[in-house]
Amino acid sequence: MASEEVFRKSPEGQAALDARDKRISARLRALMLMSEGKPMSQFATTAAALGAPPDALEQLVRLGFVRTASSPAPAPPPPLEDAYTRFRTVSGLFREIAADVLGLKAFFFILKVEKASTLEDLRELLPVLLPAVAKARGADKAASVEAQLRAMLQLGDS
Repeated sequence: MASEEVFRKSPEGQAALDARDKRISARLRALMLMSEGKPMSQFATTAAALGAPPDALEQLVRLGFVRTASSPAPAPPPPLEDAYTRFRTVSGLFREIAADVLGLKAFFFILKVEKASTLEDLRELLPVLLPAVAKARGADKAASVEAQLRAMLQLGDS
């Protein structure tokens, strides 16, 4: 799957949101929050749904509050020193993927991740997370997420 441009807030954009900068209207502020990490192909739809101006992206780029970035290909898992470090890294990845894919339902899934205390507990969450990724982002994204998580959990193709 080819990488796709995704919407990202710049550090200046995050600072402007935190400070409730007057240069950003309420609609543009909502658009920045709702579009973070989403593909650019969804940006126009989200902007229209929020009633943002047609040139919303140009305004945000001109102010230096947003940038685009290519979706990263799954990186090989980093070498992990011990089980605790691996657990912290994998649970962080579970939370990051859930927040990106599940929307409001991420809250309940993240509670399950927080309740997990071992890598085995995280392995048991794979059958919950992977169908949600496939539904939200497609089978290709689900396959890459599965490969990355299985490698980090040191699972074979079971």
